[in-house]
Amino acid sequence: MSTPGKPGKLGEILLATSLITQEQLTKAIAAQGQTGKRLGQVLVEQGSATEDDVAWALSNQLMYPYIFLSGDIIDDEVVRLLPEEFLRERHVMPIHKFGQQVTLAMADPTDQLTVDEVAGQTGLQVNRAVALASNIEEMLRNLNTRGNGSPRRHVRAAEAQYLQFHLAQALQQAATEIYFDPTIEGQPRVRYRLQGVLVDRAGHPEELHAGVIRQLRDLAGLGQASTSQAAATVRVGEVEAHAVVSVLATTVGPAATVALYPYRTGAPDLVPLGVDGQTTQALRRSLHGPHGALLIGCADPFVRMTLIRAILPGASEGKIWSLETLPIYRDSAVSQVVVGSPQEAVPLLHGACGTGADLIAIDDASRAPTLVSALEWSRVRHLVIGHPQDDVVGLLGQALEAVGGAVTASTLRAVLAARPIRLLCPECKERLRGSGAGDGRLTFTPRGCAACSFTGFRGYRVLTEAWHVSPGDRLQLRAGPRDAIFAHVGQVVGAFMRTQGQALVEDGLTSLEELSRVVEGA
Repeated sequence: MSTPGKPGKLGEILLATSLITQEQLTKAIAAQGQTGKRLGQVLVEQGSATEDDVAWALSNQLMYPYIFLSGDIIDDEVVRLLPEEFLRERHVMPIHKFGQQVTLAMADPTDQLTVDEVAGQTGLQVNRAVALASNIEEMLRNLNTRGNGSPRRHVRAAEAQYLQFHLAQALQQAATEIYFDPTIEGQPRVRYRLQGVLVDRAGHPEELHAGVIRQLRDLAGLGQASTSQAAATVRVGEVEAHAVVSVLATTVGPAATVALYPYRTGAPDLVPLGVDGQTTQALRRSLHGPHGALLIGCADPFVRMTLIRAILPGASEGKIWSLETLPIYRDSAVSQVVVGSPQEAVPLLHGACGTGADLIAIDDASRAPTLVSALEWSRVRHLVIGHPQDDVVGLLGQALEAVGGAVTASTLRAVLAARPIRLLCPECKERLRGSGAGDGRLTFTPRGCAACSFTGFRGYRVLTEAWHVSPGDRLQLRAGPRDAIFAHVGQVVGAFMRTQGQALVEDGLTSLEELSRVVEGA
């Protein structure tokens, strides 16, 4: 495995990331000389930095993976490679071994002396990872690596353990995707998507890559097709997640992506996402007639599913079916059906509508046959239809193209379009130079710190625009030219998304660049 650049001193790294001041560092160094404790420990004890701040700074500055240790990712036999007294004294723990390489979790990865001693004692190449000292100590207490009884052994292959390691870390860091990519140089590349930003993590040996891809194929039941995609449920500790695994053949070997969606219980609340109760209630009321369709568009499948599931409970008191490509919400009030492939959508839709259900939802009607079927069924049933198109005029165009003006006029009740916008990290956002002039409002830009995984963002809101179809709109849909109805709808929704986003900018919650990216695609 390739080794990151030569580690800098811990104090210099913390200063460079603005986690401590020069005065705090000077004070800590003086205390370190008197006590003999590690510098990071002294800074934490003095309250100058948190243990988590120190670990994140080291990880992101030195490009070592930051891991949270659990029994799922530790091989007890590898822990036994080193004396327990040494592990406790140095605040380190070897967690897994592949070939002649061992991954060493370290509270201070700049400790080159310890790395050299581990290499000398084990005869292995040491790959560093950053972990909290308290986490290492907890695992040393809990793991039965010495004393009574036989140590617990992991029988998984090295590649299975390595994959479990990344799944655990990605879920702990709230990553939405993991990328395993081959490279021309031979050193595979591993990246997580955190807050929409791709962040490099330590890669793995070239000879391990094929095994990782094989493990992912087995996990999702993909077989040996060169390009394929399937979903599976993964469990890491107490967390269960829906994982969508994609494998693609590249010119230098197979690449894989794992999209992770932790399961949730009950109906989601849209208010924290910036969608007020009045908007939600109006959308629910649009389905209170004898039949009809509510069209919900968002390019992000998770946000789209969240919007759909938030609206379902109050839209009908009767039997509700939900056909889902992303079945992440578990609610006993909804009969959930998993759509395993695009080809299954139409038959499943016919089946659900044929049961006499009062309300049917489908989260992805992007394929023309699915959208046609859903809108046709809306003549006699209530449907909530999800689609990746994320503007109202575009969604209306999809409906008109699918079934024409007459069916659209008789079935469509309302259209909601949504786009997620990232929020700036409140811990590290920076004021732009020259902002605050004129009307006194400040504008900010992302920077990056330990609290936001050095992405500059934490959380998101949802910008929306909605159109409720009036009787006059129905007449125009039936008889009027499409350009005229598009112009009319465009005037109705106006620049509502931009207005919402501008309010977030003025409140210091997001940046002008992020607003431009979301609204204009810039």
